[in-house]
Amino acid sequence: MSTFSYELMRKIHESLFHVLTDNTEKRFGNIGVSEAQKLLDENALHGVVTKDYLENLQHRLDEYFRDKISYFDHVYSLLEDEESRATMVNVMAYRFMGYRRVRVADMGKWSQRKLDRLSRCMVNTDSVVTGSSAKTREVFRYDLERFDIPVSVYSHEFAVNMIFFVEQYSYYGSRTVTPELGDYVIDAGGAWGDTALYFANKVGKDGKVFSFEFIEENLNVFKKTLSINPELSRRIMIEPAPLWNKSHEMLDFSSSTTTSTVSAADSSLNSEDLIESVCIDEFVVQKGIDKIDFIKMDIEGAEMDALQGGINTIKTHRPKLAISIYHHHYLDLLNVTLWVKQLDLGYKFYLKHANMYQDETVLFAIVD
Repeated sequence: MSTFSYELMRKIHESLFHVLTDNTEKRFGNIGVSEAQKLLDENALHGVVTKDYLENLQHRLDEYFRDKISYFDHVYSLLEDEESRATMVNVMAYRFMGYRRVRVADMGKWSQRKLDRLSRCMVNTDSVVTGSSAKTREVFRYDLERFDIPVSVYSHEFAVNMIFFVEQYSYYGSRTVTPELGDYVIDAGGAWGDTALYFANKVGKDGKVFSFEFIEENLNVFKKTLSINPELSRRIMIEPAPLWNKSHEMLDFSSSTTTSTVSAADSSLNSEDLIESVCIDEFVVQKGIDKIDFIKMDIEGAEMDALQGGINTIKTHRPKLAISIYHHHYLDLLNVTLWVKQLDLGYKFYLKHANMYQDETVLFAIVD
């Protein structure tokens, strides 16, 4: 097997002369191209790369990988299939070169035709206004029965596409890593409830989904979504607290619709502005849960803390894992993979990327 460092440099070299004009999603509108970018594109089309561009690229590579390249090589070697290894290379190359040079994922997954079909499932007379007073957004109801998915959800089309059709939190490559009938699932980062419904449909009537979401504006949408899914909602339990490495810790948090973050609180902060944490291990014991089969986390950089708070659950039940690792400039790719590996439980690792940009990368792990 080749190394990550070799494959990354090969990818960068082969991308130097690419000019990709269709590598964007319509939700961002027409992305303007600066005069400097136009010049770079023109040079690339003529097979020219300036010294300044190469020096800047080398500087950023050196800055990012200084003292870490051996860890990236090691994690690359732990990935079980070529698809996962190619994903790792592509997302990192994209980070350094951008959307004009690197296509990080298959455009077909986000084709306009597919989104147009999805838009016909939108009930535009039924919507919810959510978000803070400073920043609100309107989310519409999508009824997915025409796709043979018995789910109605308040969301937006790109989230629905990624969760239910691209299936961001399931892996279908050389190995399948997904919730199965009867599974008990931890859904860390419940947001508007779309992931909880995705899992509830997967696990069937004998399964359960424990969804952690504490932002009030998100919970309002989540509960409204559950109200229009009476059968699936019976399988879902909402826990209105953030996951952390310990329970009963008071955490600082910031809310920006579905991308809310938590962090250890400064002692000077008013307790009224803080939120109390829960850890997976204590939650499982207190609720008398006798098994956990699947853990999904997409909690904006708190994944390592939450995993540490679930170490006994992971050691005991060896659940399948779907952990977002694109936060913290992909350092979580190293930290999460190596942390799970050192548990020595026999986990195998896979990687999936679920949009056209540098975010939404998920590490999957499963024990044989």
